[in-house]
Amino acid sequence: GIIVFCMSCYVSQFYSEFFLQIYFFIGNIWLFVAWSAKHDDGKRLAIKRASPQLLVYISAVWVLGAYVLGDNLDAFFIAVVRGCMAFVSMFTHETYVHAHKASAYPFLEAYANIGQVIAMIMMIRRYIANWYIWIFINLVCIFTFTLKGGYGMALIFGFFTLMSLYGIYKWNRIYKQEKSHPVVSV
Repeated sequence: GIIVFCMSCYVSQFYSEFFLQIYFFIGNIWLFVAWSAKHDDGKRLAIKRASPQLLVYISAVWVLGAYVLGDNLDAFFIAVVRGCMAFVSMFTHETYVHAHKASAYPFLEAYANIGQVIAMIMMIRRYIANWYIWIFINLVCIFTFTLKGGYGMALIFGFFTLMSLYGIYKWNRIYKQEKSHPVVSV
């Protein structure tokens, strides 16, 4: 699934989305470890709400990160691809050439990708706000993939939006239950 998704992103010239899949793979391992571990008090990581200060900080990092990545996306992608080709060439004695096309929508793509990194970290730390960020990101991705003619990809992000709505519902229920009946460690 990830390989097909990566190739779809590459063909559609959504390069940062392509590289983001590696981050998600590592992030899912991090998520599993963080959610499975018990803390010193014997409890697992609880669902929580983000403070207004945290949300302002995240917003600033998001906008600044999107600007920096969007302005340098093609150069970053070319450098990584050339490095990978050089590495593969060492073992195959072949010379690989890559014809690069500029990213379709570098700033929209960067904005969505920086948001995905932030949302994944917030999900790992179990902040309810992660789901709202995912909804916003999914809507941006639906828009950008539709602009590029990637209707199948837009449909996938539509499905992700429905999953995020369910995440908001489910996590708010759990949050309220945990607040009214704190989990006692055994």
